[in-house]
Amino acid sequence: MCKNRLCSILKDLIVILTVVLLLSLLIRQISSNGQPDTRFEENKSLFGEIVREGQAVLYEGLPHQNMQKSQFDDERKKKKTIQLYGYSSYEIPLEVSEEDKVKIKATLKDSSSFRQWRGEKKCGGFHPDYLAEYHNGEATYQFLICLGCHEVILCGPNRSLRCDIHEKSYEELKALLKKYVKNRPTQRES
Repeated sequence: MCKNRLCSILKDLIVILTVVLLLSLLIRQISSNGQPDTRFEENKSLFGEIVREGQAVLYEGLPHQNMQKSQFDDERKKKKTIQLYGYSSYEIPLEVSEEDKVKIKATLKDSSSFRQWRGEKKCGGFHPDYLAEYHNGEATYQFLICLGCHEVILCGPNRSLRCDIHEKSYEELKALLKKYVKNRPTQRES
């Protein structure tokens, strides 16, 4: 039992801290609303969590779900696909050279390759052309790479980040990735 004023103040402080903690969790839940966070500075530490070792896999994305709708629908019917974060990719990973794996990973794990997301682009909506996946022990990190929007959504354990790709890094990634088109039909407008 509290016999003095200090004990009463400590009880009040505990109640206040509990309320603040619960409110911050609620605000975070409401603001995320199932969408990736776009606050780059607060979340760029995600890039540093991807270590050099670990399994790396690259998947090819289907045709654009809006701009190439008929091709997208045909591919989903004809070929085996996987669904990640609401986007479709071909199920069978691409065979990527070890040299290119190292280069792709070096660009993706470097936070300076990216910057604050600047909003929706006028390219038909985000669409991952590629999905790069890295496993570090129990943790999995997935980069949904949209070459049309020049954007990446990085999904890691317990959080995700949507950001823009700096131009130099975009050109490097595009040059590396364009070699790996295996499943997609030739592009035609729908």
